[in-house]
Amino acid sequence: MRPDTAAQGRFNGDTFYARNAYVGLSSKAGEVQLGRVTTPFFVSTVAFNAFGDSFTFSPIVTNRVGANNFNLAGGGSDSGWNNSVLVKTNMAGVTLTGAYSAGVTDDATGTKQVGKTVGAMYFKGPLGLTATWQDVEQGVGKHNMSATIVGGSYDLKMMKVFAQWNRVQHSDAVTKDDTGYSVGATMKVGGNNTAMVSFAKHDHNFVGNKSAETSSWAVGLSHAVSKRTDVYAAVRDTNYTNDGVNRTNAVWADTRVAGVGVRHRF
Repeated sequence: MRPDTAAQGRFNGDTFYARNAYVGLSSKAGEVQLGRVTTPFFVSTVAFNAFGDSFTFSPIVTNRVGANNFNLAGGGSDSGWNNSVLVKTNMAGVTLTGAYSAGVTDDATGTKQVGKTVGAMYFKGPLGLTATWQDVEQGVGKHNMSATIVGGSYDLKMMKVFAQWNRVQHSDAVTKDDTGYSVGATMKVGGNNTAMVSFAKHDHNFVGNKSAETSSWAVGLSHAVSKRTDVYAAVRDTNYTNDGVNRTNAVWADTRVAGVGVRHRF
């Protein structure tokens, strides 16, 4: 629920079960989930950037997964897949995840999606690594999207640094592909305070040798009131440039978003 307007979902038209809604079985060998599952691509995106899964302040989440431009959400590929089976296992410290969506009509876009994905994540000591691939087929009259992400993080105790690279390839009559990266860090500042900084840039390529560019930065500060509660303030600035490709979509306008809040983790 959006507390500023009391509307449900992350955006207008969002599904009621926007996150996980599955049944499953797990053991020491691994886990199987059936239903609406979170994609490995989304998990890799949010785990390897300084602002986590913030759809408001994280530059890489906003540019890649948020409902704007020519990204995964804009193409109908949400952070969760319906009618899916997901299998997860751990081998020698590497978590392997594969998922397949049989395809249903997406509530947000009205498109029928069939998706397949496989991803890997590795954490040992201060080092974290990930690599994920996914492909979405959207049926007759809709374009397909193939996406790849690689990322890493390293914990320097007083500072943790993040980096990731990703690419989305399209098959429609306008968009060819777009490639982007993100770098950022979190840092402890005086006891219970954590500073966050992140930058992301995407290059969009279209048919006819046309192109556009998205660059975004964000800074924030969080103060821990207790183990599960913190207060925060953050600002994100996004700039768009293009050579005439503008589709008269309002999201192409430069934007700056600032906010303060209280967060409690259940």
